[in-house]
Amino acid sequence: QKMSHMARMRAEGTWNTIQDNAMLRQLSGPQKTQLETYLVKLDFEDGDLIWDEGSPAEYAILIDKGKVTFKTAPGSEFNSKNSSISILLPVTAMNGTSEADPDIFERGSFIGDIDALLADRKNAVALRAIGKVSVLCLYKKDLRNFFSNNPGVLLSMLHTRYIL
Repeated sequence: QKMSHMARMRAEGTWNTIQDNAMLRQLSGPQKTQLETYLVKLDFEDGDLIWDEGSPAEYAILIDKGKVTFKTAPGSEFNSKNSSISILLPVTAMNGTSEADPDIFERGSFIGDIDALLADRKNAVALRAIGKVSVLCLYKKDLRNFFSNNPGVLLSMLHTRYIL
């Protein structure tokens, strides 16, 4: 069953989407294959909440098609430009964001509050679809399994909210 799921995901182009992320492309072939076995495709329409602020952190996403943005409640302390959560952004990775608006994330962006996912905490910010969006979802249980098999990846992603 896992092999057929992975084959279906690969046929849908997940390997290329993983390659579009500056950090995930550095994973070994077997690590990328393992990651593919956990990914689940989800589709959203314009304005849909991918997750809501204050809801339990249940998954991270890798954007396959479309754009998303953070949506904060009035008076929220979260600001993506001034957050206490690390943002892994290699100098060469600007292709993951819209140059016109750095708070808009496109194909290849990996978004998820890793600390909240690992500690069963709530999302500090909402994430909203802009137009039609397809994402590759990595549920908390699967993320933990992936990290248990790849502790170096865990260490590189701790204290991270998004990776371009």
